[in-house]
Amino acid sequence: MADVKTTLKEAIVKASIEETEIVDKLAHAVLEREHGQAPRASTWSDQVALLETALLAKQRTVDVLKLALTRLPERAQTF
Repeated sequence: MADVKTTLKEAIVKASIEETEIVDKLAHAVLEREHGQAPRASTWSDQVALLETALLAKQRTVDVLKLALTRLPERAQTF
């Protein structure tokens, strides 16, 4: 059971790091847009939409992993 918990915790950390990277990319795209350095509007909109979709998917992944971790029993039961 400890291996499962360790694996879930590692997956949560990895997904959280990926989530932060996506947020950084999204923030960078917004800053580029605000400073007039972004590519044409449709390309920028497409890029932001993809980043938002990726962020939502990653957030769901983190939530599911955390939920799975909380649902694991404290110790394995043997019958």
